[in-house]
Amino acid sequence: MIKSLLPLAALTCLSAYAEAQQAILFTGRFPFVSLDASNHSGAVVEMSEFDFSYSLALPGQSIGRTLMPATAMQCYLGDGDANGNYLKFSNWKPSYFTNIGIDGVFVKNSVTAPSWQDVYWTPRLDAAADPMEVLTNNGTPVALAEGDWVRFLPNGNVEFFLTQAQLAIAAGLQPNNDVPAAGSLAQASNGDLYYCPHDGGHWVNGNQSGQVFCYDGAICKIDAANITYDANGNIANLAPDSARLLINEIGSGPGGTVNVRQLVDNAGSYDRTGAPIVTAGVYGKTGGLGIDANGGTWLPMFPDATGAFPAEPNLVFCSNAGSYGGTIWTTANNGDVFEINNFGTPGIGVLCGSKTPGIPADGAWLGVQLDVGNFQPTLLGMTIIPWPQETLIADMDNFGSLPDNTAAANWDIDFHGASNTAVFGLLSLGPQAPNPTVPSLDIGVLPLTFAANSWPDLFHQTTPITLGFGVSDAFGYTTISTPNPNTGAFMGFTLMVQGVGLDPTGFQLSSPVVVQLQ
Repeated sequence: MIKSLLPLAALTCLSAYAEAQQAILFTGRFPFVSLDASNHSGAVVEMSEFDFSYSLALPGQSIGRTLMPATAMQCYLGDGDANGNYLKFSNWKPSYFTNIGIDGVFVKNSVTAPSWQDVYWTPRLDAAADPMEVLTNNGTPVALAEGDWVRFLPNGNVEFFLTQAQLAIAAGLQPNNDVPAAGSLAQASNGDLYYCPHDGGHWVNGNQSGQVFCYDGAICKIDAANITYDANGNIANLAPDSARLLINEIGSGPGGTVNVRQLVDNAGSYDRTGAPIVTAGVYGKTGGLGIDANGGTWLPMFPDATGAFPAEPNLVFCSNAGSYGGTIWTTANNGDVFEINNFGTPGIGVLCGSKTPGIPADGAWLGVQLDVGNFQPTLLGMTIIPWPQETLIADMDNFGSLPDNTAAANWDIDFHGASNTAVFGLLSLGPQAPNPTVPSLDIGVLPLTFAANSWPDLFHQTTPITLGFGVSDAFGYTTISTPNPNTGAFMGFTLMVQGVGLDPTGFQLSSPVVVQLQ
């Protein structure tokens, strides 16, 4: 009897461990390369700055992965500007340092096992020549503003969590015509909303001490009492003048002299070269925000509407400064490097930075490589989430752009999922211009049994043919390579690739890749 109970007890502990484990969800100012590149080459370990990326940060085994590749994201963006280009991210960023991208990522506090479908995001559009269009009402294009937070739905739809216009009401009067917008978000279990202003900052009017300017490194709050959520848990409206400053990036407040930069300086952390991090003139903006699961509270520097300084739950945050190596800090201890997955025992988790002189911040907690010359890793968006659902990921170089066969003899599609799994690459015709949407079908209506962690949308609208076949290795990787069919005669023609893995519990559908001949 005792022997029979041991496996059950072990499974129970493992389940509890998995439920307690947290992951880092992030986007980059620049691309990332996963530490798993030592086990596989190709697109699937090359995490673009437009991917939803994540790391299951555990001691000695943090590996950066993609939750939603940019190649899949393009399938949901479609051709919103009707220019015939289904590859939004191909050449969208004109230079390496242009300040455009996925500015922030956010998952509601109530979500326990998030997938890419649970991720809300907002764009960064400084100096963008082209806007970021999304689709609503089954294919109606809408240009996103910075501070509009959306998640993808099938067939040319997005769902808004928060809009720039709603935050403008909460922020109130702007003396210099600043545009209030949130570049990062975090939500407490009681519905309180924390945010950092987008590039440039804005004014708020919700503090008892009066109107104050919040720099883009500041942390602000809207109390749940001033938020009306709709039936889907999205924001229906915000009370006027309800946004208030908790702590500014620089300077002091009525509650003391500590600011966000001082929190970073207090942490005693080291940069990508192993030199002490000193924020003077370097900090950039606060690009990520999350709730610190290690608990504890901190006291804000600015009062609420009543003049009180109520304690706030500890928050984790990051900067978009390229020299910080992806370091993540916490408000705990008056400023410290965040330790993830210590399960209540400090020192056994993963430190999200370096606190050792001469030891560089190398991004190991993100599961990515350090590349000082290319400013990798540099975070743009970041939050802390529960252990996410992992799916079969398909990806391709150059955001799905397929050159003619004189430039590339072979066409490679990379896959990552469970190890030792047969994967079939399936090819069908893609949407042809002018068509704003890339149509899909909910797999729930198909007469097949799909694994629980399958991609939920089938993008093959015509009968697919087999592109190739592979078996994933011990690390979960396989590449399907085929002669490049692009002769140069059909420039702009689109194809759709979506793989199927033979999972023991059913077919596992991969993420989609929209391919366009160039």
